[in-house]
Amino acid sequence: MNGDNWNCIYHPESRRLLKRVYDAKHQIAAHPWSHRNLESLSDKDIRQEMNRIEEAFRQIIGVVPRYMRPPYGEHGERVRRVLEEMEYIIVLWDVDLLGHSAEPLATDSSDEYSNEKPMTGSRHRHHQDSMTSKWAEAVRGVPSTTLDRNAMMLGGIYQEATSIWAVEYVQSLGYEVMPVARCLGEDDPRLWYKEVSPPADPESLPQTCR
Repeated sequence: MNGDNWNCIYHPESRRLLKRVYDAKHQIAAHPWSHRNLESLSDKDIRQEMNRIEEAFRQIIGVVPRYMRPPYGEHGERVRRVLEEMEYIIVLWDVDLLGHSAEPLATDSSDEYSNEKPMTGSRHRHHQDSMTSKWAEAVRGVPSTTLDRNAMMLGGIYQEATSIWAVEYVQSLGYEVMPVARCLGEDDPRLWYKEVSPPADPESLPQTCR
């Protein structure tokens, strides 16, 4: 989760959603604050991006994630060094299930996203059906042994791409869905996070990211 891309993490609805997900025992992992390509940033800017999202997590739910994924998967030796110095475990996908590739493509900034024209009615339904069909075909093509330790990417701007349907579908193929940390052998949820402490008083939190 990032801080300020399509939605602001401090918006009351975003905070409620984050808290609900955390309270339901899902693993929370981090993106940089603004979903910027870390390869394009200086070491200082990378740290600022991560420190800012860390502070948001710390205030809202009282934890700082240990696991993170670089936007676009871009992470050279320099970026890895900075993130490892910050005690992050970097998680990437190696089976891309094409959830991000259906047109229109997911945009990279809130400004671009706000200008997207939503599809409605039969056009939306046709696009959704086409996307889920391609996604299901990609899942069926993954060897059963591949998912023992590897991550699948279920991206895309449509909720349907990561919906209950998607979870139930991969389960019907015999896969077990679990948090990334548990898949990597870490069963203690306390160790999924660099810090665990009481969250801030919700009344004291900002409601915007500006």
